[in-house]
Amino acid sequence: VFKEDILFLSGLTNKCEVEVYNVNGEVVFNEQVGKSGTAMEIDASVWAKGIYFVKVKSDANVFTRKLILNRH
Repeated sequence: VFKEDILFLSGLTNKCEVEVYNVNGEVVFNEQVGKSGTAMEIDASVWAKGIYFVKVKSDANVFTRKLILNRH
């Protein structure tokens, strides 16, 4: 969920990694999650508008979602 330059991730599992890449493949955010059921807030206010990819990796799964920042 994205609201007011804050990206909210919830239901994260134990020992997962959250990475955010810009469209050029550069990592703009990377953090390890140490506890199951953790929620995370990511401040995206310093990122330029554009396309980003949010990747969550755990021992069992990897999923990636596209995020489009389009500020007025």
